[in-house]
Amino acid sequence: MSKNEPDEREQRIDELLEVKAGGVGAGICGREWCEACGQQGSFSGFCSAMAAHTAANRFVCGSCSHGKVGAGNGGASVAKLDELILERGYRYCASCGQEVILGKRTVEEARRLPFTCPACHGQERGEAARRRYLEHEATKQGGLERAAGHIYWAKAGIERILEETEDPS
Repeated sequence: MSKNEPDEREQRIDELLEVKAGGVGAGICGREWCEACGQQGSFSGFCSAMAAHTAANRFVCGSCSHGKVGAGNGGASVAKLDELILERGYRYCASCGQEVILGKRTVEEARRLPFTCPACHGQERGEAARRRYLEHEATKQGGLERAAGHIYWAKAGIERILEETEDPS
């Protein structure tokens, strides 16, 4: 598949999004907007997803987690991120990246999930993030094939774990 075949590429992305294991979308990947700087960043795989999200499940890009909201151990500090958000008075929509003014400058408002603008309210956040990731990977030479490999390996792993934990009775 070449990068110049958009219909074929979209069909392949749709197929990958339909890959399920145990009723859940297989593969941990996504492309989201950083809560600290508003730039788009991505993650692929369990370790990458864990490193890219704070304990409060907010996405922070690698530059910010090592920089302005870093905790000193390579991760993002929830307290520093809260402070930054409350100081500036807005957050970034998880679906489109638009700045959304906080109604109240409270820690609860800074941590509320999912956080979306009015235009994106109600969209399924996880699938949209996976679609953005796959569309981004499709722009790279062989990127979509690599992503497909990760998704199918994740599916195989999930299915193996489900088989091992099934009740034999």
